[in-house]
Amino acid sequence: MNYEELYEYYLILFMLYNGDNEEDFEETYDIDEIYTYLFSKLSDQFDRELDLSSLKDREDVYNYLNSMFKYRLLSNLLKDQFNELTNEGNDRFILENITPICDIVTSELNKLNEIEMKEKVLPKISLEELDNLLIEYLLSIDPNGDYLELYEKIKIENKILFLSTLSEEQKEKLLDMLNIEEIDHGLYLRTVPIIIFDDKEDISDIKVLAHDIIRFYIDWKNGGKETHPLIDEFPSIFYDTYLNKFLLQKGYSEEDINQLNLYRPRKIKENSNYLSKIIYYLKICLNKGFDISEEDDIKEIKRILLETSEKDMQNIRNPKDIACINCDATNIFLSNHLDLFISNFRYLINNYLASHYLEKVENEEITLERMKELANNLPDISPSIIIETKEEREKRNKDCKNKRNAL
Repeated sequence: MNYEELYEYYLILFMLYNGDNEEDFEETYDIDEIYTYLFSKLSDQFDRELDLSSLKDREDVYNYLNSMFKYRLLSNLLKDQFNELTNEGNDRFILENITPICDIVTSELNKLNEIEMKEKVLPKISLEELDNLLIEYLLSIDPNGDYLELYEKIKIENKILFLSTLSEEQKEKLLDMLNIEEIDHGLYLRTVPIIIFDDKEDISDIKVLAHDIIRFYIDWKNGGKETHPLIDEFPSIFYDTYLNKFLLQKGYSEEDINQLNLYRPRKIKENSNYLSKIIYYLKICLNKGFDISEEDDIKEIKRILLETSEKDMQNIRNPKDIACINCDATNIFLSNHLDLFISNFRYLINNYLASHYLEKVENEEITLERMKELANNLPDISPSIIIETKEEREKRNKDCKNKRNAL
């Protein structure tokens, strides 16, 4: 373990220990100052004088804090995430369905882990080509022209800002004004509303911009009315994925399309191991409350290991070691990425719904017109469609299995 890189983790640990204010350290985060502070607070816990330069002493302090507080820290961090996910306990739908919802996210993460994330350079397009392709695509999914009308309207009103057309000074002023550190390709700010677009000059641009335009359209159509966060992006994801069919017709290769489909999954897969750990711990909390102990962790790991095949068991550590590694990794991840779990959790549920409706359109069970109706009325749609979708998929899979067995 690299002790020099874990200052935020230490900070939270000793803040828990002493109830200290983070402001005491926000100016420096100097590792030596943090250790000096720790030693002054903890010197009476050891039967020797602590040496600032000794790695052994640093390890001893870290191990002491770990043994005393790491599961308390984990419980607190998980409770914060749960409160955010459930709107401080006011979201009855999530409270009543948290287990099947977590199962969906786990399933989506498992699918991601099976995908080979090869990187390939995508075909280049200019802003003019992007505009022409987008106009044609919007008309193909909505012949009535409502999506296109909004796109033309927000272009005229300068509500799509292309960062490539701004100077570095203008970019800096814009990000400062909006209190944003950076733009990762596209960002729709619904409170303004505006789309800030950092074009990559390849076909990923049309995917990102189509996604944000549909989000803009849904808010515009509904007067900015709030939608449940577990379903607020699924029409946008539906349309930016349905785009594949359009691009194939335009002569782009399946290899290009497959690469395009990895745009967001690649970013989530980078953290999938941590996201899975958080869900694992959340499930323990649902049974035990937000007061996890090392014993709870080890007990659950042993239960899982009983279901593991003998072949897979060969390189597995003992349960106590696994618990220690998982708890540390989860604490560090949540301490450094407070919003990442919630945003990825919500995206994966939205993606799950979008893929379900893509299947329905592909199987001609519903039409694109029906998808537009869903988008037009999204704030009034109950998030229960998530559970309904899960039940429908399970029934479909069961029917397919019965048919295969009958053959």
